Amino acid sequence: MIFALLMFSLVLTGCGNQTQQNTAPSLQANASSVSTLAKADKIDIVDFHGTHRCYSCQTIEQYTKETLEEYFPKELADGKITFQSINGELPENQAMVVKYQARGSSLFINAVRDGKDNIEEDTTVWRLVGDEQKFKAYFKGRIDTLLN
Repeated sequence: MIFALLMFSLVLTGCGNQTQQNTAPSLQANASSVSTLAKADKIDIVDFHGTHRCYSCQTIEQYTKETLEEYFPKELADGKITFQSINGELPENQAMVVKYQARGSSLFINAVRDGKDNIEEDTTVWRLVGDEQKFKAYFKGRIDTLLN
């Protein structure tokens, strides 16, 4: 458990490096990777971060929450979609860090089907952090794919 905390903390030091590449992501390729997770019974979205957060980490959480609240209020209200922001450096959150295999600031989508977790890290969001509209359109599409 201490090792997991240490690894999470070490990876956080590179948080800002993930946003250096601001090229347009291949949304088609990423959309096909979620097709195997389509028609989820429930979607758990988990944003892992450290105690000290960079601009990109804070923005990803903000855009994610805003997208969910704007486009999926009913699903949030009835628990079909959940959102958690987790400080992976805190000992009480180690079970979640281990479950999601989080290694630093990261956004995970767990499409639960038939009671089974289908956890996938979404790395595309880091490339979209500089464009709110593209981020929200991408993320909405990703959730729509899992719901339909």
